[in-house]
Amino acid sequence: MLFKISASIQASVLFAIIFNGLLLGHVNAGETAAADSSGSDLSSANKSWNADSLELVQLLFRHGDRSPTHAYPSDIHTEDEWLQGFGQLTTRGMYQQYTLGQFLLERYVQTKFLNSSYKRTEVYVRSTDFDRTLMSADCVLAGLFPPDPAQEWSQTLNWQPIPVHTIPVNEDYLLSTESVCPNWNDLHSKFLETDPFFQDTLKENQDLIDFVSKNAPGVKRSWDGLEGVLDPLFCQNQHNMSLPAWSQEGDNWRRLMQLINVSAIIKFPKIIARLKGGYLVYQMAQNIKAKLLDIRKVEKIMEPEMHDGRMFADKMYIFSAHDSTINALMQTMKIFNNINPPYNALFMMELHRNTDQGHYVQMFYRNDSSNVTYPLKLPDCDFKCPVDKFMCLVEDMDVEPSKLQAACGIRVTRTGTSSYTYNIAVAAAVLTSVLVLIIGVVVISQFLRKKKKKKKHYEYKKVTLEMS
Repeated sequence: MLFKISASIQASVLFAIIFNGLLLGHVNAGETAAADSSGSDLSSANKSWNADSLELVQLLFRHGDRSPTHAYPSDIHTEDEWLQGFGQLTTRGMYQQYTLGQFLLERYVQTKFLNSSYKRTEVYVRSTDFDRTLMSADCVLAGLFPPDPAQEWSQTLNWQPIPVHTIPVNEDYLLSTESVCPNWNDLHSKFLETDPFFQDTLKENQDLIDFVSKNAPGVKRSWDGLEGVLDPLFCQNQHNMSLPAWSQEGDNWRRLMQLINVSAIIKFPKIIARLKGGYLVYQMAQNIKAKLLDIRKVEKIMEPEMHDGRMFADKMYIFSAHDSTINALMQTMKIFNNINPPYNALFMMELHRNTDQGHYVQMFYRNDSSNVTYPLKLPDCDFKCPVDKFMCLVEDMDVEPSKLQAACGIRVTRTGTSSYTYNIAVAAAVLTSVLVLIIGVVVISQFLRKKKKKKKHYEYKKVTLEMS
């Protein structure tokens, strides 16, 4: 198999990649610059926000409320109890995402940053290839862009279709943390083996691991086994479904729900988070560069979607994804607040222009249903981070395609796709063509030999044909 190497050699190579800077560069040991919710800073940041200076907005949000992605062994509830089965957006989730769209309408349309009617050259929308994220994107767009009179096509439906782009999950290195990266699992497990925080967590919760395994038949007596019950229990509780008695004993419920945040912290440790979040940081930085250089006008590009493998939008990029996507991005940028991103969580990156000071980047985080946005700061930069300094800082955080290729062992294009499956298809096509050609040559030669009528017979020396 192409990527199969011994575990010890693989681990050594991967850690060498990290510490020699091929993937991660130098690791900043600074503390996380989480969302600053202190009253004065929060008030100041929101009051100083001005749409008049806006030039580009990039949004990343988590889908709305969903059904659990799976059931654990001996779960008292089955998939049939959920209207659309596992991992699907619920009607509550649809409404959550619609209200998120209305929040964006108020922030970016009513302030006249975006056109009052949808213009395809202004906005590019991309989603992971999951039902819940595609549907969430549709709901957000319904709230953000209700049709104006010129765009109305139904007297009873106040909605218009807006394109949402996606690619297969295993090829999506931009938004999906489930994309193919053969080295990730080995690297992650090696890290956890020596991580003090995770090892302490295991010791502190060993009694809970033992208890759950004993009372929920089939659940493995391990961290993975315990982690596997968290999502079903959380979703069932959100929908007022009955819960197993063992989950309610003592302070079990509190501890179980706290472990959701612990799971988020260890899922993408800062030291290796770039392997999952760095490419999105890179793409966002490239989008800022494209805006600053006005690439669409320079290259006379008419389509807002793709040109030479790049995404283009005049004013806004919208990414519909998962808690893991936001987690990986924030861990990579060292702005994670150690709380798992809830449904509807929204990360905002904005490029502003000040006539006196030039361009600067602002970031916000909306992690509840209110319209409150919490300012985010990169380590070593102000909230209004000058764009030159911002670009320098993210260079130590992003992962461009060539480096992601080296780290994962898979070629990645600038659109965030893997060419692994493409190469297989090309190889198959080439092989088929060669076989057809060989068969054709053999058939024609046999035909010509039979057609020739010669009296003499010749002996041919047998030649062994080898194909490499």
